[in-house]
Amino acid sequence: MNNNQINERIRMRVDDATSRAAQILEKIAASDEWNKALIDGSAKHDAFIAFLLAPFVTAQNPSQVLELFDRAYVLDERNEEEAIEALVQHNGWEKIRDTANRKLGFEELLTWGEDDLRAVLNDRYVFIRTYSGCFVFDREVLDPESQN
Repeated sequence: MNNNQINERIRMRVDDATSRAAQILEKIAASDEWNKALIDGSAKHDAFIAFLLAPFVTAQNPSQVLELFDRAYVLDERNEEEAIEALVQHNGWEKIRDTANRKLGFEELLTWGEDDLRAVLNDRYVFIRTYSGCFVFDREVLDPESQN
């Protein structure tokens, strides 16, 4: 990927996050229920603000958003690479790969294809990147229809 493609990808992410943030601010400003959900959620967990940027969240009833957060939150790390590493550990995939390598008799025979690993994780999880870290939420919880 060249620098122009990287810059365009970053610009698209920033545009998307800015648009979602503006929609959230509009909801919060227009609704006491959303305002209360924001205050309660951000007091409960640092990841809650990032959670509001996740797709499908603002379509929910504000009284149910805290419960949805509890079900959808998976983990957070300093950046996306560390979040991916943590998800591989969280899902037990590293142990499975190491066991398979041992059984095959080669320590590093099976490795993760970075693009394929990211594609699998993006199908299952929502990554919200902010200046303070990378927050991961369960896509099935946020959008149950994503599995149909």
